[in-house]
Amino acid sequence: MLKRPSILVLGAGYGGLTTVVNLQKEFGTDAADITLINKNEYHYESTWLHEAAAGTLLPEQVRYDIADVIDTGKVNFVQATVEGIDVDSKKVSTDNGEFTYDYLVIGLGFEGETFGIVANDPSLYEGTIMKQPPTCNFVKAGMINYTRQLASYYGKRGVRANCISPGGYANNQPQPFVDAYCKRAPLGRLLGHEDIKGAAVFLASDASSYVTGHNLMVDGGWTII
Repeated sequence: MLKRPSILVLGAGYGGLTTVVNLQKEFGTDAADITLINKNEYHYESTWLHEAAAGTLLPEQVRYDIADVIDTGKVNFVQATVEGIDVDSKKVSTDNGEFTYDYLVIGLGFEGETFGIVANDPSLYEGTIMKQPPTCNFVKAGMINYTRQLASYYGKRGVRANCISPGGYANNQPQPFVDAYCKRAPLGRLLGHEDIKGAAVFLASDASSYVTGHNLMVDGGWTII
C-alpha cells in the first residue's frame, strides 16, 4: 500500500488558504495528509481593512474563522507560529511542535516595515487585527485626483466636482483602536453620522457655487497633527 503524501501548508493568507481549499476539493478523505499551520485561528481580508477603519464595514465582516473554510475531515488545522524550516530533513519547527512533510507550501506573508520612513502611526492598531494596507492610501489618493480631473474637465459645462475626506468613522471598532484614535485626535473622538452631513449639504448647495476640485477634510483635525 502506498504511503499517503504529507502536505504541509504554512500560512492561511490568500495563497495558503486557496491552496488548502483546492487540495481538499482534489483529494479524497484518505488520499493525503494535509496540515495547515497559521498563527491565528482566523483569516482577514487585508483589502477590506480600510473599510473597517473607516466604519463602512464592521470588524467581524472583514474576518472569518479558518475552521469555517476548511474541511476538517480532510485538513488538520494547527494554530502555531513557524520558527524554522529545515528543507534537508523536511521538517518545520513551531511553538506548537515539529512537523514533517513530503510537500511544503509556504504562504506566510510578510510583516509591515517602515524602514525608518515617517508614515501613519501603526500603534493605532495595536491590540486589534486591524491594519492599514497600502490599498487604503491608494484608493483615497485616487479619489481625490479623480475629483480634480472631473472638476477640470466638466467645469466649463457648469458641473462642479468635490469630495470629502472623513476621519475615522465610529462604527463598533475594537476598543483599543477607539482609545488610541481618540487620544491622538485633536477633537478627542471619532467621526459620527451627524458630523458629515453639513459638509455634504454645503458642497451640494449653492453656498459652494464657486468651489470645485476641492477635497474637504472632515477629520476632527487629524491631518493637522
